[in-house]
Amino acid sequence: MNPPFLFPPSFNKNDSTEYAWQDDVFSKEELDEVLSLENKISFVDASTRVGRVDYDRRKVNISWLENSSENYLVYSKMTQVSVFLNSVYFQFDLYGFYENIQYSVYNEGDHHAWHYDMPTNGLPPRKLTTIIMLSHPDEYEGGDLEILGAGEPVKLEKVFGRAYVLPSYIYHRVTPVTKGTRKTLVGWVCGNRFK
Repeated sequence: MNPPFLFPPSFNKNDSTEYAWQDDVFSKEELDEVLSLENKISFVDASTRVGRVDYDRRKVNISWLENSSENYLVYSKMTQVSVFLNSVYFQFDLYGFYENIQYSVYNEGDHHAWHYDMPTNGLPPRKLTTIIMLSHPDEYEGGDLEILGAGEPVKLEKVFGRAYVLPSYIYHRVTPVTKGTRKTLVGWVCGNRFK
């Protein structure tokens, strides 16, 4: 049995493979509640960039979960895991979620090419990316979350309900889903500029 959270033993704050993870962020009943949101929200094709469709870069359906009483469970758990893992491993100065949390659904052929999560959109900078896996590993093939290590991609383990937290400046991707459906929650914790 795994402990509730781990960090790669070769952790180095200057290493581009830095990330942390925690299991069981949601209980089974809470995960069922989160998954039931899918029946209440609308999804859009998130492949448009700068006014044009770019399926080479990204193909996925997303919905934005507003910070409301209806989504309290999602926001409270995403906040808890982000703050906890940040306090243990990163110690970034954080403000909180300035953007809505994203519910992502990757169907067969969907993917997200190499990217980092630090856009310049007038908001405080994104400092941490938090991703919670909402699909069991046997529900899909492909769709691997990878981060760019020292010249080699590092494939992160597929574990239902696991939260991964990584600095938003780390290059990462989701490889094409070859079978089934991959679902995640993604949130970005903002803070003051890195110094």
